[in-house]
Amino acid sequence: MVERDFNSLWNTGYFDNVRIEKVPGQGCLQLEVYVREKPTYQRDQLQGLSSVSVSDVMERFKKEKVALNVESQFDETRVKRAEVVLQEMLGEHGHQFAVIKTEVKTIPPARVALTFVVKEGQPSRSARSPLRGIMRWATANWWKR
Repeated sequence: MVERDFNSLWNTGYFDNVRIEKVPGQGCLQLEVYVREKPTYQRDQLQGLSSVSVSDVMERFKKEKVALNVESQFDETRVKRAEVVLQEMLGEHGHQFAVIKTEVKTIPPARVALTFVVKEGQPSRSARSPLRGIMRWATANWWKR
């Protein structure tokens, strides 16, 4: 019975930690249940982003179903998914080697602020002219075939 109650609490997905302890009682069994709620997102910021607008990023998050909404539960996998989508988006705009780091700041009592720190670096040459070198080679060496 206790195991069933523990599993039902854990499976709600609202708690990071669920612990049940037995305490001494007078002629009966007493249990204390300790839970720690998962933090919620309060805000997120994008620093160092210049080649893509913030509204475009939020639109892509919505399209790719990245659930980083204010007041939603904090989850590391959602944050990693957001990094991957942001990396793909920067790659489409010529920054394939951009570095994205996520800073998580805890705000008491149970909130989290996310900051995506983006270092775009130099745009790659292939993104600016995807077929220029190939076309030159093809036209210059067509007679060697």
